[in-house]
Amino acid sequence: MAAAWGSRSWLVALLSAAVFGSMTVWVMIGPLLVALATDLQTSVAAAGQLAAAIGISWGITAPLVGPISDIYGRRRVALTGVALLAAGTLGSLLVPDYWGLLGCRLVSGVGGAMIPPNSMATIADHFPPTERGGPISILISASCLGYLIGLPAVAALGEAGGWRLAFLFVGALLAAIFAWHWFAFPSSTATSRALGFSAHFRAVARNASLWFVLLANILYRTAS
Repeated sequence: MAAAWGSRSWLVALLSAAVFGSMTVWVMIGPLLVALATDLQTSVAAAGQLAAAIGISWGITAPLVGPISDIYGRRRVALTGVALLAAGTLGSLLVPDYWGLLGCRLVSGVGGAMIPPNSMATIADHFPPTERGGPISILISASCLGYLIGLPAVAALGEAGGWRLAFLFVGALLAAIFAWHWFAFPSSTATSRALGFSAHFRAVARNASLWFVLLANILYRTAS
């Protein structure tokens, strides 16, 4: 039993690292706006759209993650999400202009959207209902640490070496998280491939309470 708990504790740590990384990527543009605008020869307002753009691809992708995760397995979705997040962040160092950076942010949004819902589903797979409260609380706390630790760290790196240093550091962190996922994320198999993609949405749509939760989440994200 102790070994099982230890193994699941490491799983929570693994998932929390990915959630922290995804939220850091989401908010990291803010303190770098002036440096980005200067380097890309655009206005601060236009550079600000780089911060908003990630929400577009994130918002489109997130509702699709649950069925994809059920059909193709948690491990595959986790690895794809972290890989896209890292690729979008490190790729930002190579693009020559504003539009290239915008494209990288959209890629990062797709990857980031895969991580939180897939992580929650992974918790549900490995913890019985009576034990899920603690791990889920830790994941939510890891998300908040993106604001409390990731954002100030990005600001300090941007001040010390410009926006490229901040992107390099965050990208390297994500690459390390990807390697950790590759070696430590538990193997998983497709659980509902026969059900079909659209059938997942029909089944979920029958739950009336979900629509209220979805509306609340949309309003919260819009305000954020």
